Amino acid sequence: AGLAGADGVDGAAGPSGLLGVRSGTVTIDAGGPLFATVTFSGPLPDANYSVSLITNGTSTGTAVVTFGCMWHINSQTSAGFVFSCRDATAAPTTPYALLAGAIIAYIAVPHM
Repeated sequence: AGLAGADGVDGAAGPSGLLGVRSGTVTIDAGGPLFATVTFSGPLPDANYSVSLITNGTSTGTAVVTFGCMWHINSQTSAGFVFSCRDATAAPTTPYALLAGAIIAYIAVPHM
């Protein structure tokens, strides 16, 4: 066998953090908005990711619905996403007013 060759050039840097995951909370503004916007602290490489939302640390509920929210992602880009609450039983295509002060936790995980 011959001599080993020289090391190659380092590859491109991978995503930051654990698999490039973004997570945090958003507090709903006053006025009962129909939509809430999350902007990541740093963008993901693209808009190919899944989002999970939960109510976090609030006793006042999350929206004006009868049986709870069916979370809906209205739009997403590499920089963040917009979400709303749809009533799971009454009108699943209609966004319902979010309650001011509700805290919603999210995690966005890039598709691999």
